This record gives sequence, structure tokens and C-alpha cells, in this order.
Amino acid sequence: MKCICSNVHDDVSKGLQREYFVYFVPHCTVVCEKILEEENVYNLMTIGEYPLYIVPLDEDVLSFELDLAYKESQVDRDTSSLWHIAKAIHKLEFSFGVIPNVRAKGKASVRVADILNRMQAEEPVNSPYVDMVTLMLSQLTYEGLLDEGRFSSSPSYDTLQASANMDKVADGRWSLVLVVFIGGITFAEISALRFLSAQEGMAYDLIVGTTKIVSGHSLAETFVERLG
Repeated sequence: MKCICSNVHDDVSKGLQREYFVYFVPHCTVVCEKILEEENVYNLMTIGEYPLYIVPLDEDVLSFELDLAYKESQVDRDTSSLWHIAKAIHKLEFSFGVIPNVRAKGKASVRVADILNRMQAEEPVNSPYVDMVTLMLSQLTYEGLLDEGRFSSSPSYDTLQASANMDKVADGRWSLVLVVFIGGITFAEISALRFLSAQEGMAYDLIVGTTKIVSGHSLAETFVERLG
């Protein structure tokens, strides 16, 4: 933001008159607006937003493109990424109907579930019911486990339990389960979920939602600031 403000100030000092358009993806934050106001350039700009909350990486993998979500929420204590995840899930509901069952494991996951509940109350989904989707929020990844410690001591909603009336939707298809990983997921974990979904007798089709795809290298980079 400082760079944008610097360019505007440079144009003003030269007497140049231009129109400035700044678009934020997926939304403009209060911090960005405050910087523009402090630099006295806010009124010179037209602010826009492009609500890109989800990027499909594969037919069963969705990415929220939040590479620093874990560091921001656990180290910087910035929970804006959790709001972003809840907003993305809520937008899915407007296309596929309200998610009837939500299960969460871990403090960050429970926080997302709480935010989602508030969004559903403040902005109800009036679209017709399309499919039965069960949402399972989890931060049980390499990054999430650093925060969780032990499963038994972590705040959580009830675990997902299959029931006879939830196995199939009205047209005979299996129910969908959106498994959201906060902090990232590895390719090995994606393969494991695909293997589980393909097993005979499995009552659900699994779709993965994640803040990013992680590896040992990217996990270390999350907490190391680049120098130079």
C-alpha cells in the first residue's frame, strides 16, 4: 500500500491528473483503508473488490489461497484468514444449499464454525436445497498439530457420525463431505482421503478444501521471514 501511495504522491508533485483504481482480492481490509487515509490519497482513488474466495485445483480439491493463514492466526494473532474461510464456505452455500451438519476439530476450526453460524444467521441462504453436504473442519495437518498438541484437549464439535438417513440424498447419490484443512494439506493426505473415498462401503464422497498445499520446505518458510 505504501508503494501505491508513493506513486500517487509522485504524480501529484508533478502536477499530473490521473484516475486511480485499486482492486482488492478478495476484499479490502480496514488496515489498507487506514493507510490510504493516512497518506491522504483515499479520496483520489476508486476502490473495488473481486470476491475470489476459492480456486479449484482439481475436481475434488479446492484452495482458499491463504498461504500464511496458520502463521497469521497462531503467531501474529490475526484471525482475518478464519473469516475468509468461513465466507468462502458461506458463498458455496448460496450455490449448493445450506450445509446441514458441521463438525470441527481444533481451536481455529471451531472459530471458523462459529463465524459461519453467525453468517448464516445474518445472511440466510434462501436458495432451494440442492444436495446434502456435510462440512468437516480440521486443522489436523503438520502445521495444525503444532497448535493442537493432543486431540482430547482440543475444543471441538462432535465427530462426524454416519446415520442411516444421511448416507444417501434423495436421488440415490452418496452424501458429500467437504473436509476443510486449516493450515494446509500435503499431497499424501489428499491421496489418503481419495483412497478412503474410493473404498467399498464408504458412505460419503469427499471434497477437500485447504488454505494451501504444504510440504516440509513450505512449512518451514511459513515461519521464516525472507531476508534481502
